[in-house]
Amino acid sequence: MVPVLIVLVLLLPFSMSMMTSTWIDARRQVLLQDAAFQLGSTIQQLYFALDSDEVAAGTISQSPHLPQTIESYTYTATGYLAIPTLDNESRTLILTLTLHPLGKTAKSNIVLGPNVLWNDSVFASNSTYACVKVQKFYVGAHPQLLFYFES
Repeated sequence: MVPVLIVLVLLLPFSMSMMTSTWIDARRQVLLQDAAFQLGSTIQQLYFALDSDEVAAGTISQSPHLPQTIESYTYTATGYLAIPTLDNESRTLILTLTLHPLGKTAKSNIVLGPNVLWNDSVFASNSTYACVKVQKFYVGAHPQLLFYFES
């Protein structure tokens, strides 16, 4: 009986700690993925709003409603625009959010039109000026939308 009691006293706290740690990591991952989807949704909504001949050239910024931290950890977002081989095919913006200093990542793919450009930039969650910017301009008669982050 005494060895079983000793094993329970030693193993129970350890196993509870491991289960709690796993649960916390999973929750952080879900929150980070949710932030990635929200940021992607903001970018896609900006694209659909500005990809019209009725909207004049200019620059617009949108501050996404994202938390500054995820359980007291800041995160950053970067993007990569996958450009297909054919000119008139849709382009995919691949967002990668990284939770610092843990290194956890979440990705979100946003399908945009063939007239989208991406300027490499970083979205810093703890910046009070963090936003998505879009510059609309024309090359000949063809509208172009340049997306980038500003922090």
